[in-house]
Amino acid sequence: MFRDTIDFVKQSAALCLLKLFRTAPDIIQPGEYASRIVHLLNDSHMGVVTSAASLIESLSKKWPDEYKGCVPLAISRLSRIVTATYTDLQDYTYYFVPAPWLCVKLLRLLQNYPPPEDPSNKARLLECLEGVLNKAQDAPKSKKVQHSNAKNAVLFEAIALIIHMDSEANLLVRACNQLGTFLAHRETNLR
Repeated sequence: MFRDTIDFVKQSAALCLLKLFRTAPDIIQPGEYASRIVHLLNDSHMGVVTSAASLIESLSKKWPDEYKGCVPLAISRLSRIVTATYTDLQDYTYYFVPAPWLCVKLLRLLQNYPPPEDPSNKARLLECLEGVLNKAQDAPKSKKVQHSNAKNAVLFEAIALIIHMDSEANLLVRACNQLGTFLAHRETNLR
């Protein structure tokens, strides 16, 4: 009970700070709380992580240097989501897609920075992007439109990150091929 209250307070505080930043950006000092905010990406509560990802994405656009420590944490969290089994994130799985909103937020956040220079982080990120592209090739686990929408939202954001990175030719080719299949798709909304 007490833990849930603390998580709710952290989540609300992150969203409140985001609202304050959007309303009056000069109120927030660039590096005052940066490391504490960035470390919210390690929180065990997915709601806190989702709120923190939204906040960090906005703050990192204005102060990229102060929030660059979020890159390895975002990659690590994304890796845990993309490689997780269905039962790992059961509470945060939407129509068989694990934590799609958080994946989208983390992928957008990573677009605020150049590709990681650290070989292990870069390899982990490439593994995540390949995982997203591979899952897009899998047969749908549900015929519901919500499943394809969630799956495609993550895919499109992964493709945007691949284009932003512009360093992996094989991923760019796979992303283009995937987009090509969407253009030929019979469903109008997908085209």
